[in-house]
Amino acid sequence: GHLPPGRSLRQRSPEVAALLAEADKAMRLRNREGFELAKGIYAKAAVLDPADPGPHAGLSSVHALLLVYTYRADTDLHQSAALSLAHAERAVELDPASEEALTARAYILNLINAPTDTVRRDFAQALALNPYSQPGWYSVLLMREGRKDSALREASRGVAQDPKSPARRITIGWDAIGLRE
Repeated sequence: GHLPPGRSLRQRSPEVAALLAEADKAMRLRNREGFELAKGIYAKAAVLDPADPGPHAGLSSVHALLLVYTYRADTDLHQSAALSLAHAERAVELDPASEEALTARAYILNLINAPTDTVRRDFAQALALNPYSQPGWYSVLLMREGRKDSALREASRGVAQDPKSPARRITIGWDAIGLRE
């Protein structure tokens, strides 16, 4: 079997796992309320198990997505970017073999236009750990590299994996717009 998406190779306490599942559900709302709710839940999980990279990867994702969706939050866009990167770095530091930590860092690095080879390195490691790793996010990097057909294929793979995810469908839309230029 494969690791369920977004999980680390280390053992996770059932309490933290339950909180992360709850936060993931809030994140799926893809609105400001959902992101703020998720932020609180991830923070609670981080306190519960300070050694688990998952809550920090989650916090990184919340701050990154606040940038993408530009909801008015308590932080400005520069702060959101800085917080996202800091939490991603912390997650990777806690567990360098954590797929969720590497994916979170790849995503924010790509958003802030870090060199593509740096971003690709994190995605490659994450995908080696778990081939089901965040196809939508990886497709954004492929698009940035001008590999449009691959990007659309990767985004489609994401929707096939998780048909109910609005985020996966949004990525396909973005890719399709990019393809028509």
